[in-house]
Amino acid sequence: MTEFSQNDSIDSKLASKKLGISVRHIRRLTKAAKQKGSNTITHNDKCFLFEEVNGIGGRGLVYAYTQVAKNSAKPKRRVNNNVALNPLELPVIADLNKFTTDEKQALVSFYHTSKHPLSHIAQALIMAHGSSGKASSLEAKIKR
Repeated sequence: MTEFSQNDSIDSKLASKKLGISVRHIRRLTKAAKQKGSNTITHNDKCFLFEEVNGIGGRGLVYAYTQVAKNSAKPKRRVNNNVALNPLELPVIADLNKFTTDEKQALVSFYHTSKHPLSHIAQALIMAHGSSGKASSLEAKIKR
């Protein structure tokens, strides 16, 4: 099998060999990406940038594919595990079973501004309300 460098521009046949899928699947991926307004296709851990080139002999659209580094995942949120959570800083929530829209917004903004893990915030809310609920179920509710 021929090795390609990152910057080589290849056609759909060579791209299909490199990805281990059929040329027809490459065409489907390209068509779907064009409909979304994107100029990249991804399959497994490989990402290709495609551009339209002049067709040969009126055979329709021809694309050139260039392998690019796949976008890295969103960085994880850094949290402070060593800093104690002050219950007075928590947003005011009347009922833990039913949040209002304002309470949801306050809770989300508190989560983003503070560097505390969501599990610690849920546990602090349960303790502040004197509730007997589980922190994991409240955490799941907040995530939703």
